[in-house]
Amino acid sequence: MLERSLQTFHDLERYEIQRTVKSLNALLLACLAARDYEEARRVYFETRKEYGGIEPDLETYNRIIKALCESNSTGSSYSIVAEMERRRVKPRASTFGLMIEGFYKEEKYDEVRRVVRLMREFGVHVGIATYNVMVRCLCERKRTREAKALLCGVMSTRMRPNSVTYSLLIHGFCSEGDLDEAMSVFEVMVKSGCKPGCECYFDLIRCLCKGGDFETALVLCRESMENHWVPSFSVMRWLVHGLVGSNKVDEAREVIAQVKHKFSRNVHLWNQVEADLSR
Repeated sequence: MLERSLQTFHDLERYEIQRTVKSLNALLLACLAARDYEEARRVYFETRKEYGGIEPDLETYNRIIKALCESNSTGSSYSIVAEMERRRVKPRASTFGLMIEGFYKEEKYDEVRRVVRLMREFGVHVGIATYNVMVRCLCERKRTREAKALLCGVMSTRMRPNSVTYSLLIHGFCSEGDLDEAMSVFEVMVKSGCKPGCECYFDLIRCLCKGGDFETALVLCRESMENHWVPSFSVMRWLVHGLVGSNKVDEAREVIAQVKHKFSRNVHLWNQVEADLSR
């Protein structure tokens, strides 16, 4: 597919179509989709000059920075930012967010702090979206407690976390099996007025079932289904079997009835589960 994209870009003149920054950006996107980061470099540094020096825009710069970061060459993105400054294209928070993510991936934490300083030098607001990138990167590396500590530091500056922040922490703690911390974050999230999304409920219900707390899982399951969100069949079956094992057969039947009433998918599977309860 990438070969076709490259050939099409080279053949544009044959079709009397002018190459523009949009076609260049489309080609870079094709390189990213193919994960051919070396080709992305070649397109940016050689191909655009070969065809009359197409002037890059913010999207161009963001895409080549993403290619550098994905290929463990995040340090090279500083030269791209310097070029942006020379060409008077102001980097955005999204630009620096890519760099932050790249440096976390390479475990270069001093560079993360350097990028934050650079943002301020460029007059780019270091907002909650930027901190969410940091929180996500830490959680992905099983360092959710550090992510929570980072959040506490952010809150001391009167910056307010949003639903994304809390959801990332909940997912992180659930992934690490730390149910108490996950529930604590969930409670703070609700009290702060942030609305939990479906993934929050799904993560917590799965984690609660794994921890054997089927009563709390049932409470969250009811809330989730009130919003028309239902966890996967395997998790719901886990909950039902857990309730039955806790001598809460009526509650288990109630869950099955609600799922069958509200969500027609997998009804035949639920009929089988229900039949098994009667044996």
